[in-house]
Amino acid sequence: MRLTYNHHINEWAQLFVNSLLKVALVEGSIDDVFKTVGKQMVKDMQDTLDKLSQPANAPLTSDRKGFNDPLIDTKLMRNSIDWMVFDKE
Repeated sequence: MRLTYNHHINEWAQLFVNSLLKVALVEGSIDDVFKTVGKQMVKDMQDTLDKLSQPANAPLTSDRKGFNDPLIDTKLMRNSIDWMVFDKE
């Protein structure tokens, strides 16, 4: 989600650097770095969906759902957000 990306990109970059330094100076692998950053990105995207209130649902949609929370109905989409790393080779 663009909103989450714009709000958190600098935090994610700093987390990547800090995680990479920890791997270089202490122990771990590059997979640990990707796992740390990926999990934080998922959490931040889910938090954005939880807090999003605009644009509001149409009145009929709010009545059907029983609440006015755009992009959230069963939470299936929200809970399906995950991370993965692709090897471009």
